[in-house]
Amino acid sequence: MNSDNLCCAHKCVIGNAYISGMRPTPLDSNPLAGADATMNFAFRAPKAAHPDVPALDILSLILGHGDSSRLVRRLRLENPLVTSVSAGNFNPFDEGLFSITTHFRPENFQGIKKILFEEIESVLTVPLDPEELGRAKLNLEADEIFSLETVDGLARKVGVFQTLLKDPNFIQKYLKRVHTLTPKDILDVARKYLRSDRANVTLMINEKEASRLPEAELKTAAKELASMLSGATKIKVSFKKAGARPPRFVAPALTVSKHVNPIVKHVLPNGALVILKRNPEIPIFHLKAGFRGGVRLEEKSNLGVTTLLSNTWTGGSANFSENRIAGIIEGCAGTISSFGGRNSIGLTLESLSAHRKEAGEVFCDVMAQPLFPQEIVEREAQVQWEYLRTKVDHPASVAAQIFMENIFRGHPYERDLNSGLKHEERFPLDPLQKDLRLFTKSEKEQSHIIIGYRGITFQDPDRYTLEVLEAILAGQGGRLFRELREKASLAYSVSPFNMKGIDTGYFGVYIGCSPEKGPKAIEMIKEELQKMVDYEPTEEEVLRAKRYLVGRNHIDLQRNGTQASSILFDEIYDIDCRETFKFADHLKEITAEDIKRLAGRLVGTHSVTVAVGPTQPW
Repeated sequence: MNSDNLCCAHKCVIGNAYISGMRPTPLDSNPLAGADATMNFAFRAPKAAHPDVPALDILSLILGHGDSSRLVRRLRLENPLVTSVSAGNFNPFDEGLFSITTHFRPENFQGIKKILFEEIESVLTVPLDPEELGRAKLNLEADEIFSLETVDGLARKVGVFQTLLKDPNFIQKYLKRVHTLTPKDILDVARKYLRSDRANVTLMINEKEASRLPEAELKTAAKELASMLSGATKIKVSFKKAGARPPRFVAPALTVSKHVNPIVKHVLPNGALVILKRNPEIPIFHLKAGFRGGVRLEEKSNLGVTTLLSNTWTGGSANFSENRIAGIIEGCAGTISSFGGRNSIGLTLESLSAHRKEAGEVFCDVMAQPLFPQEIVEREAQVQWEYLRTKVDHPASVAAQIFMENIFRGHPYERDLNSGLKHEERFPLDPLQKDLRLFTKSEKEQSHIIIGYRGITFQDPDRYTLEVLEAILAGQGGRLFRELREKASLAYSVSPFNMKGIDTGYFGVYIGCSPEKGPKAIEMIKEELQKMVDYEPTEEEVLRAKRYLVGRNHIDLQRNGTQASSILFDEIYDIDCRETFKFADHLKEITAEDIKRLAGRLVGTHSVTVAVGPTQPW
């Protein structure tokens, strides 16, 4: 990696190690402030056409993909030393990179270094367990099935193979090579590429935090890494006689259904509603369970509990430990996760249909009998705290948070809830009494500005009209991009946004721009929004927006997961769960007059304007 590409106040080169210090910002004075350090161990890897690529892909899965991978398990789950860790293999037309990336607090460096070195040394000296290798193969091969869910995914795969390898059908050769890989193949490839003469260590850290991780420590680590890599490759390794080869993954045949599969509802004896929709075209099983809840029902005494719940729900159940859950689900080529938002909480499972029974048993146990082990709750609370500390280092996130706090001022997000409230009840929200403008200073050389208004609810009859209004403003063909970026050169990025909620929502525009352009950007955004109020959009604009939305909806609904999510959340929010599949019909009835009327309804109210940057733009 070229150190000249690092944006920093100072940097020094230590052999193959780079360290940079970035200027602190006034946001760092916040008691939560503090930036993660980011460290990359990168090794030069071959180009896409090289026969070693499949083995390196497997190695990256084993080291840093999924909760059962070695580095995630040891650095994130067993020892919460990092906020994230991953491994990846990037192989373009020319030489690529095999990398390991970690985000962490500087005081954890020594512990992280020890585990990283142990795991790198292990793949250089200890043959893989056949079960671990088989699980990685299954997940790599299953990824190909998941990629076939959408035309976009198929087109991307064919395009990449044609561009890089001049063979659009290369996937068959690739999967054949994956299936034949042995523990010896993985060890040989690890020794071939994880070498000191191919390695670079890059560390990026906030200048204020740099004193807690001196350059001397990185220099020592670089030398230790080089010594370990050199020594590990000299160790002789013996391989046991190979046992039975794991059964080969056979991709199920894909079919095209000539019939629309109906949505079927069942009410269980305990009152739970189960909704089923069959899709025989893709052999993927997607299951979602959801409940009303989320941030909307948090009290001041337990703010953040929704995020903590979603991060710990899969941490163990009556019959399965956290590691066992991860192992079984990944052995089914699937994923299990929990979610928590403003209005709901729930669990998600996705796996190949052939494994739905085994994966489903784990899902049901996690949903009905979670344990929330204390050590996992404490681990995730620490990770959540670290996230809050580093969030203030991202001005766009700061702007979004300030906007949320003020657009929903007086809502249950901001106050205690009385006991005994039912989840079906609505929480009153007083109208904004005046326009609000809020500025937070940041020394980063970019201004992040949000201008927004109160929005609408999930059940509002104008919810589809709002989608068309936003689409007219959005995209490279939309008004905001055309007027503010192409013509006026005001924006790095500019886009409208909206969120619908149970009680209310929001609608607005975000722009990232140079600080000196902030005042003009605000002026022009308001001008464009006022045009939506004063004039009906053209027939061409309405038609373009509708075509875009219908096309995007059709593309999204190719995924079983999108269908499951739409059905679930519509049902939770008292909307007909079949509405998603009638999206185009709803858009047909929307007129230019409807769009103008809704713009007046939204933009005609008081606004909240938030700016985060080096200078106040008003």
